[in-house]
Amino acid sequence: MPASAKAFLPPSLITLSDALPTSLILLSRAGLILHANPPAACVLQHSAGALAGRFLWDVVAGLGSRQTLEPGPLTWLHPVTGERTEADVVALEDALALTWAASWIEADTGGSDKRAANSHTASPTQTASSPHTAALRQQALAEVASDLVAVIDSADVVRVVMQAGRQAVGAYGAVVYLLNAHRHTILLLGADGYGELLPDWMCFDLQRRLPLTDSARTGQPLFLDQQTYQSLYPDLPRQSITRSTAVLPLAAGQRILGVLGLSFDHDHAFPEDERAFLTTLTNQCAIALERAQAVEAVRRAAQRSELLSQISEQLMGTYTPQMVLEQLPSLVVPALADWCSVALDDGQGHLVLHAVAHRDAEVVARLRNLRQQAPLVIEDAELVAQVFRTGEALLMPVVQDVSALIPEQATDAAGAELAQVATIRSMMLVPLNVRGRTAGMLSLMSGTPGYFGPEDLKFAQEFARRAALALDNAGLLKSSQASEARYRALTEATDQYVWTNSAEGEMLGEQPGWAALTGQTPEEYRGYGWSARLHEGDREHAVAAWHEALRLRSKYEVEQRVQVKDGSYRHFLVRAVPLLGDQGEIREWVGLHSDVTELRQAETQLRAWNEDLERRVAQSTEKLRAANAELDAFNHSVSHDLRAPVRHVLGFAGLLRRGAEEKLGAREQRLLAQVETSAQHMNTLIDELLAFARLSREPLRTTAVNLSVLIGEIQTVLEPEVGTRQIEWQIGALPVVSGDPQLLKFALINLLSNAIKYTSTRPIAHIEIGGEQRGEEMVIWVRDDGVGFDPKYAAKLFGVFQRLHSQQEFEGIGIGLANVGRIVTRHGGRVWAEGAVGVGATFFVGLPLHS
Repeated sequence: MPASAKAFLPPSLITLSDALPTSLILLSRAGLILHANPPAACVLQHSAGALAGRFLWDVVAGLGSRQTLEPGPLTWLHPVTGERTEADVVALEDALALTWAASWIEADTGGSDKRAANSHTASPTQTASSPHTAALRQQALAEVASDLVAVIDSADVVRVVMQAGRQAVGAYGAVVYLLNAHRHTILLLGADGYGELLPDWMCFDLQRRLPLTDSARTGQPLFLDQQTYQSLYPDLPRQSITRSTAVLPLAAGQRILGVLGLSFDHDHAFPEDERAFLTTLTNQCAIALERAQAVEAVRRAAQRSELLSQISEQLMGTYTPQMVLEQLPSLVVPALADWCSVALDDGQGHLVLHAVAHRDAEVVARLRNLRQQAPLVIEDAELVAQVFRTGEALLMPVVQDVSALIPEQATDAAGAELAQVATIRSMMLVPLNVRGRTAGMLSLMSGTPGYFGPEDLKFAQEFARRAALALDNAGLLKSSQASEARYRALTEATDQYVWTNSAEGEMLGEQPGWAALTGQTPEEYRGYGWSARLHEGDREHAVAAWHEALRLRSKYEVEQRVQVKDGSYRHFLVRAVPLLGDQGEIREWVGLHSDVTELRQAETQLRAWNEDLERRVAQSTEKLRAANAELDAFNHSVSHDLRAPVRHVLGFAGLLRRGAEEKLGAREQRLLAQVETSAQHMNTLIDELLAFARLSREPLRTTAVNLSVLIGEIQTVLEPEVGTRQIEWQIGALPVVSGDPQLLKFALINLLSNAIKYTSTRPIAHIEIGGEQRGEEMVIWVRDDGVGFDPKYAAKLFGVFQRLHSQQEFEGIGIGLANVGRIVTRHGGRVWAEGAVGVGATFFVGLPLHS
């Protein structure tokens, strides 16, 4: 067609003319052919493209030479039979339409549609069908056109077309596929004559090489006899009985909607008139499909809009999470999905099914049971779990394999039953996102491939948003009600009274808390009437503090005495805070009276007890001072009055021994030596007792003490005691502790001196010193391999004058370990010992980490 002709005619007019079963030629008033539909082109024995741009009288005999055409009847000679043919000329604005009743398929169809001529075709064994067959096809086209006028459903459109096409050309099967929204795949819309199709036939990628995809991709029809079919598609899996096939694009203007495919169980030739018939049939199908899709789109949009309105209305009136969950699936089933389910995060790594609805009510129980057998684990590879983790909605227009929906832990039997029960061919998975987290999953399923598209996903996301918001609101309401109940119970249990004041600080309206506390009526407490119930001694301060809080918009906190219902005064701690609006303005004040009467009474009693205790402590302190004074006097007496006679005994015994040594016999000399030894022992005992007494009175001078340095100093002090003995010292890493360095040194000298003393029987002695932190204390130990002791006497070791060995075995007076115990106790620590006879002993000192 010349470009001028294309520009002259609306594309919709050309599409409509091509869909008509009767012959139609569009002309200018000068008789120039602008467009001829396929039936007209067949009658005139030219292709449609060859007729465009020529004058009518140049291609039709019997018209003579005319310059213009006028609306009205027109007679010409049939190009095949030569008989006179009656035609009508109808005015179409600036153009004319020429129609006639003669069937186009009765003519010799030597020409063909240009699109069909450029496609892969079989070599026909005949150029035209029989007149009877042509008449049947003409009748079929008329019936299809009549049926399609009333059809507004896509499935009904393809059903009518497939049945008519199969019957008219003798095909055993027919299919219609539509391009998806992204034009990447073709989806099965309808099939007739094949029985149950395999799941693999539900969807084909457009880049896959098949007759269906090739025709949809190129927009060209394919007429393939057996030889051509096998040569062009040798490796194609096909129905076992298919020998030939025809595939025609469903074109609406320049847009390809999909393809119509016909399968033949014999080697089928495709005459030109049959191709023209099928072309016209697909044109009718495309126009009807486009109209049906538009109607369906409007209907589904209206349905979605109405449904969202109903959803908002119903969900906003639902007050418990369980009610929301129960309503969600039934709101979209069966209106927009075959089945719907809602699963929520249980906080323990699982998505628990809470609600499900299905077109078939009997399936619901089976689905619930299967989900109980195979719960969804959030960390699994199962598809729903993946979408939950990402928080991004997923649209699957065509589901070819449901195995990705079966939980990993499901048994084979449970997985097989789930795949059987839940027929899924199209699916949407939408997270329930609210307040920055994913609370659960909304799943919408259909048994029809390609059922869900991008617009449905937008609806599902909006539905999920409103559902998640309603679910969250219901949860917040439930939590609020529970909190209110807990708060009410708490206030009742703790003698607390809640009240509110206006933004200006006046008490208005019903105040059940204040009324219950004071017995005042609303008229009595209105405004500042509440202050009348305050004690006279507290009223002025309380009201002034309230005015200051109002001025500063700050927290109000006072203690006041309030006259309660029975007329008595009780003590209350009062707190109030302002509640702010969105713009920072004060909406109201909320206050709380907490009864602290018993607390104040207890404080009064406690103060009385403290005063009595302080008096007793003062008395005890005075007695202790007196006792200490007496002890000091005793120490002074011991150090002077008792020590003097001992010194006299020692002095006179020495003089006697030196002056009469030659006069005394051996026995007398031995007795005199014992007197000197006993006196010396008595002198030492007095010194130790004085030292032990001083340990209880001298104040602690606490500082950080490096025990490693301290042990080094002690070894130097004890060198005379070691003498020529062989001692192997094992000194570990020692900590820094907090304590009095002189007292700790004195204690450790006693412990190490004991270890040296009680290992004297060993040719080579082993002494170990170590320390470590154990819990809240630092433990230091001194371990030796000496004579040891019986463990049952361990508790006696740290008492005064307690000895487990005789004076003849080991020298000593039994005060050293008592001094160690006294020093460690003053540091807030403890001492203990472990040992066994003949094995050795270990002495432990435990000092608190924070002295």
